[in-house]
Amino acid sequence: MVCLAAWQGAHLLITSEPDCGQDRLARIVHSISRFRSRTIVELDQVPVDRANQLELIRRHAARSTLVLDLGDDDTRLPSSFITTVFSARFQIRVIALARSLAVADEALGERARQMQHLRVPSIVDRPEAVDRLLDRMFVERGSPLRVAGLTLDNQRALRGHGWPGNFASLRQAADRLAAITRLGSINKAAHELGVAPATLYHWYSKTMRLSHPLVSASP
Repeated sequence: MVCLAAWQGAHLLITSEPDCGQDRLARIVHSISRFRSRTIVELDQVPVDRANQLELIRRHAARSTLVLDLGDDDTRLPSSFITTVFSARFQIRVIALARSLAVADEALGERARQMQHLRVPSIVDRPEAVDRLLDRMFVERGSPLRVAGLTLDNQRALRGHGWPGNFASLRQAADRLAAITRLGSINKAAHELGVAPATLYHWYSKTMRLSHPLVSASP
């Protein structure tokens, strides 16, 4: 679905709960699209007056992929701006990011219903992706830790966690588990991370339901 949406090049609406990686998906879509040689422009504020809107579009958005973050507010964008960015004149591919279809509809009006739509599921709805996402974050942090190296009980605990903050929760887990593994203790990791040891102990055992040892013993 993502590859098809990217290649077709239609205006795209991406909806999800907060911090589900919308911006990253928008960049992936752009990078594999036929418009990947164009500039990608991110915009979260729109000038009110028509003259500044046109200047912004001419200087920065023409012949680009425009990532338009609609935020969480039920606020309609200026109709003059909507008409311009969706017109064929400036050859802009719009990728809009919103919390829901209702927010997009309020911001963009009928244009939202004409866009191709991708809904990004929250982390709890795709437990099969937890291993891959955490492993990628461990690599980004230079940690040799991998989910497959944890004890089976701890692997199950991670996959069964609710991840209420979506990617924010995953990043926190990657930071904390990488530090605990590297330093060898929760106390040392807490000091480095700047949190109270009691807070980190509670997160480890009560919130995440992880047990000791974290990783499986070497054969």
